[in-house]
Amino acid sequence: AFTIDPTTAEITVADETELDYETVTSLELLVEGNDGAGGTDTATVTINLLNLASIEGTVYVDTNENGLFDANEMGIDGVTVELLDASGNPVVDGEGNPITSITTEGYYLFEDLAPGTYQIHELQPTGVDDGLEALGSLSGSIPANDTMQLALERVDASDYVFAEIGQSLASGDVAGIGFWQNWHGQALIAQGGTSLAQWLTTNFSNVFGDEFVGADGTDVATFYKDQLFRQKGNKSKGPAKVDANFMSLALATFFTSNYLAGDAATAYGFNVTDTGIGTKIVNVGDSGAAFGVADNTDLTIMQVLWATNDLTDMPDNETGFAHIYDTNGDGEIDATEAWLRKLAHDLFAAINSEG
Repeated sequence: AFTIDPTTAEITVADETELDYETVTSLELLVEGNDGAGGTDTATVTINLLNLASIEGTVYVDTNENGLFDANEMGIDGVTVELLDASGNPVVDGEGNPITSITTEGYYLFEDLAPGTYQIHELQPTGVDDGLEALGSLSGSIPANDTMQLALERVDASDYVFAEIGQSLASGDVAGIGFWQNWHGQALIAQGGTSLAQWLTTNFSNVFGDEFVGADGTDVATFYKDQLFRQKGNKSKGPAKVDANFMSLALATFFTSNYLAGDAATAYGFNVTDTGIGTKIVNVGDSGAAFGVADNTDLTIMQVLWATNDLTDMPDNETGFAHIYDTNGDGEIDATEAWLRKLAHDLFAAINSEG
C-alpha cells in the first residue's frame, strides 16, 4: 500500500486499491532508519484513513401506496439510477463515462465518493406508475421529480428510496396455458435460451430444482408441453393444470420484462415494459392461504410466484421438478396440499385468463 523514499523518508501511497476504509480505518507502519555507520532507530507511524462515502437506496413497488418501503414489498430489478452533481450534470468516472447504478433486487449503490453535493436521479421505468421519493439518513431535498439531493462528507448515506406504484393487469400482459403449448408459444419459449432456464432455476428453485440446470429455451418449452400441459388430474391429485398455470404465469413474467428478455414477446402480442408483469398488482381474494397472507391481500405477481415456490418442497427433498404445494417434497399430494393447489389454481387461472 505504501512506499518510503530512502533518502527523505517521505511515506507515500503506492497502491490506493490496498486501502479500504470499510475494511480497516487505520494502519501502523514500523519504520527503521540508519545513519550509515551502524546506528539504527525505529518509529511507529500511524496512518488514519479517510472514508470516501457511499450513497445507497432502493427502488420498490409501494403495494399499499403509503410512501414507505415496508418489509413485505418488493424491489425492482434493472432500474437505472444516475449520479449527478449539484447542478444536475452527470458525474463521470476516470474515463469520462457517466456514473450510473442498475438495481439488483431493487438495490442501488454509489461507492467511494469525494465530499460534495450530489443528486441521485431515477430513470422512470415503464410498467409501473411513478410514486414518491423518500430522503434517507442524511436528509437533503427533492429538487425535481425522481431526483433527491444531499450533501455528502465522510459518512455513508443510506435509505434513499424511490417508490413505484404497481399497475393492474391488462389484455396482452399474460396468456392462457394453451398458448404456451402451441407452436407459437413454444417458439417464444425457445427464444428465452439459457437465460430463461437460469431465471426459472434461480427464482423457483424449490419447484424446478435442477430440472433446467444446463438447459436452454427449447428444453424448457418441451418440459412445459410434455410434463405440465399434458398432466392428468389423477397424477396431480388436484387441479390437473395448476402446475401449467403456475409456469404460464412465470413465463409471462419473464417475457414481458424488457430487462429480462428484451422485446421478443411483442411480436407475439404481449405488452413488453421495463419491469414486465412482475410488478403488476393482484388481489388474492379467498386464496390467501396458498400465498401465506390474509385473504384479499394485494400482492405483486412476482410475490405470488415466490410465495408458491416457498410453499413447495420446503425440505428440498426433490432434486428435480416438484409439483407446486408438495410442501414436504415426498412426491405425493395429500389432502392439505391438494387444497392449497386448488386455491392457487383459482387465482392463477383467473390471472392467465386476463390475457
